[in-house]
Amino acid sequence: MGVQIEVDEAILPEIDQLAKDSQKSRYQLVNEILLKGLRKQSVEDKIRKFQESYQRFPQTSEEIQEQSEWEENQDWGDEW
Repeated sequence: MGVQIEVDEAILPEIDQLAKDSQKSRYQLVNEILLKGLRKQSVEDKIRKFQESYQRFPQTSEEIQEQSEWEENQDWGDEW
């Protein structure tokens, strides 16, 4: 099943060129771009919600100390 969408004619030549360069149809390229945009939006939404949760419920000084101690005891493999 498909849906017709309107695309600004000013960007249509760019879309067609990208499709040609990537050896994809206009349909395939637009779908790929939309999927990437949706995934990016999803990640950005998750980051925003995570940040908001820390603003509403900031770490206690005990949690900060515990995390600091944990990080100091980890082998990050970057020290020779």
